[in-house]
Amino acid sequence: MTKFKIQPYNGIYKIYGLSAILTGTIISFLLADLEPILAQKILFIIVTGLLIHFLIYKLYLPFDKEYKRIMGKEFNIYSEFILYPCNVIIIVLFIALLIDSKLLLSFCFHAAMTCPILAILFPPLGFNDDYIYRFRVFTFYFYHYMIIICAFLLVVTGKYIPNVRDVLPAMLVYAVFSFICYLLNVVLIKTGLNPKSNYFYNYFPDGNFVMEAIYKYIPHPFLFTLPPMFICYLFNVLVTLIINLFI
Repeated sequence: MTKFKIQPYNGIYKIYGLSAILTGTIISFLLADLEPILAQKILFIIVTGLLIHFLIYKLYLPFDKEYKRIMGKEFNIYSEFILYPCNVIIIVLFIALLIDSKLLLSFCFHAAMTCPILAILFPPLGFNDDYIYRFRVFTFYFYHYMIIICAFLLVVTGKYIPNVRDVLPAMLVYAVFSFICYLLNVVLIKTGLNPKSNYFYNYFPDGNFVMEAIYKYIPHPFLFTLPPMFICYLFNVLVTLIINLFI
């Protein structure tokens, strides 16, 4: 049965990743052949379905006995709010499509170029080295891959075309979300409700070796996340330039 366990870079991990790439490619080609208005409506349906699936998953998670067993003393109901980067992206993407906000669409696109990729590369406790057929584990990878796919579908359907000038405002929106979550972390930690609160991963390095290395030189909550944000800004500029070469 161990052959069905997923962990970074093992067989199941690679198969899942290749399947996601294939799925995203097929959907992209199908939507590209449609009228933009129809394609954008289908994209909204996909995002709505993904959001519903995600909310069911988040409501289920605190009742997952296996998850609570794995987490042990690390489990805290105050750590289960939908305030992690990829949680925010999928919720904001739904809202952005609903109200047709270019700023929020830009935020979702550029945040999706880094946040879900990092989550897949460095899956947290409870989602690593476990059976892929578990609803919790399957959904964790599914919705992170789908966030990336939906970001590219914004471009395919013409709903949002990335522009270098949009990257900085998008990153500022991310910084605002991050700072708000930092304040929440402070409240939860100081009140003792959740001593390890780490929404937006900006209070502790949380086992990520890259963040831990940065934290050694900038040992201050929130501030240690600023260099990675700048790197993400540069990365998104590069991604935007590459995409515009093919549009």
